Amino acid sequence: MNRGMAQGDTELLGLTELARSRLAILAIDVVDSVRTMQLAEDEVIAIWRSFVKWARDQILPRFGGRMVKSLGDGMLLTFDNARQALACATEMHREIAALNHRAAGGVALELRAGLHCAEIVVDDLDVYGTSVNLVCRLTSLADPGGIVATIEVVDQIIPGLHAEVEDLGECFVKGLADPVRAYRLSAAGASSSIRSGDGTGPQPPEREHPRLPRPRLAVLTLEGSSESNTLRSLVSDELATGLAAHNTIDALSRMSTRHVQGADTADLLARLKAHYAVGGSCRAEGDRVTLFLELVYVADQSVVWSQARVLSIHDVVARPADVFRDDCNAIMAAIEAHETGKVRSLPLASLESYALLLGGVRLMHRLSRGDFDRARAVLEALVARHPRHPDGYAWLAKWHILQLHQGWSTNPQTSASMARDMARRALDHDDQCGVAMVVSGMVKTYNDRDLKAAAATYERALAHHPNDALAWLLKGTLHAFRGEGDLAVMHTRRARELSPLDPMAYYYDSLSASAEAAAGHYEEAVDLALRSLRANSMHASTLRILAISYAMLDRLDEARQVTPKMLALEPDFNVGRFLVRSPSADYAIGKSFANALLRAGVPA
Repeated sequence: MNRGMAQGDTELLGLTELARSRLAILAIDVVDSVRTMQLAEDEVIAIWRSFVKWARDQILPRFGGRMVKSLGDGMLLTFDNARQALACATEMHREIAALNHRAAGGVALELRAGLHCAEIVVDDLDVYGTSVNLVCRLTSLADPGGIVATIEVVDQIIPGLHAEVEDLGECFVKGLADPVRAYRLSAAGASSSIRSGDGTGPQPPEREHPRLPRPRLAVLTLEGSSESNTLRSLVSDELATGLAAHNTIDALSRMSTRHVQGADTADLLARLKAHYAVGGSCRAEGDRVTLFLELVYVADQSVVWSQARVLSIHDVVARPADVFRDDCNAIMAAIEAHETGKVRSLPLASLESYALLLGGVRLMHRLSRGDFDRARAVLEALVARHPRHPDGYAWLAKWHILQLHQGWSTNPQTSASMARDMARRALDHDDQCGVAMVVSGMVKTYNDRDLKAAAATYERALAHHPNDALAWLLKGTLHAFRGEGDLAVMHTRRARELSPLDPMAYYYDSLSASAEAAAGHYEEAVDLALRSLRANSMHASTLRILAISYAMLDRLDEARQVTPKMLALEPDFNVGRFLVRSPSADYAIGKSFANALLRAGVPA
């Protein structure tokens, strides 16, 4: 009996030449294909053949896709990136609807799509690997005409620009032992009922001295090769940090522009309502960086200012604030002329470390237990590598705060102490570091319940960084805890204006919901909480404010439907625990919200 192939046989089959590639994989499935075929076989075959020909000849060349296989009730496609695959899937849904409309027999085919990004084995005939099986199974989670994707896809798109994203949570699919974090994707703008700064809902009274309108500036990720992704992001972030220190502009958060490679820039800037944009290119050759920057006036796409420079990559990484100070001042001077400082931080010493920082922050805010635990390990590795840099300590402090408020800490006292210690260490290393000051304010708010000290910390952060969206958001939340609803709404809306396409938009919406509830705007609070949950269904505090808002509206049936979801995330949660943890418990609003939770069916 032959127990295996000889080496020559293996080489003959070409197995030694198989290559691995990271690709976006799109599976298209015809809904209820067997029943539909039995009803009208000839018509179904005609529609499907026409659709496959259109896909092969027109849509795949347009989006750079490859048809791996086509069956009688589905197809498997690959693309270089998730945005191409998403755009293709959207066009496919439109085309099948058009073919159905033109069909003589009145037969209708409906498609559902699964989308995933992974490293797979590729040859001339097929693609292989567990990820291929996963993407095919994902289609079972999609509605007719729908698209379901994994977190690896969501990381490559901009929610609100490329698609609306709804978190389905951790889903089990046939054939896979572990659950998959799945997301429903729909056309951008389809599910959003509230927009940052659009005047929706009751408006808080203006301040005694209303702030004059200021130019809105967006810093785009510089163009360049894929190999220089981290360097380009670092340079763009440092430019944005330097520009945000100027209080004569509204510098939009880089969280809203960091992942826009391949996006329609004009559409992005329109959604950001930006007046100016900084763009250009960044290319590394050996130890030199060629940098080209330009400032564009968005209204007429005119270039207001431009400059080319050649820099040492060591200087760019080791002392970026010094390197880009003159560029930031020149950009500000150009804006001021068209319309008629330095931020302290000890930089990370390598691009690999910078990638650790970005990855740790992203994993932490997914709020999936596996990703959340991984985030701590990543951030601790960053701190071990750079024990004198403040950012790693600051984000670790926030990790411990989130762990507490998700109800995931097995020792709350230890978690609180760790958050306090990490925040202190961050400020010890740089007492003007923006993220360190903001997280220090969080510790004073959530751990120490010292809202007076927290307010002073946020004020100090905003004095140094007047465009820090997170500082505005958390300061607004502090006012919500005190029951100062008008100020809470004013500050949280300001935060959303500064980062309208933030990848942590669910977090901004969640805290904004608390602010609206504090102001008595319960309908607006419900809308914001629901939008937050569509983006991240595993954020426990969003479920709490949703249940509270429903109860305050006397919509008790809806409130009691939320409570089991809340308790599924934190089985031991009760009203007593809410009063122990919430900084609002010392104020009348906290007692009112606690009573609302009781009415929503939360145990005492």
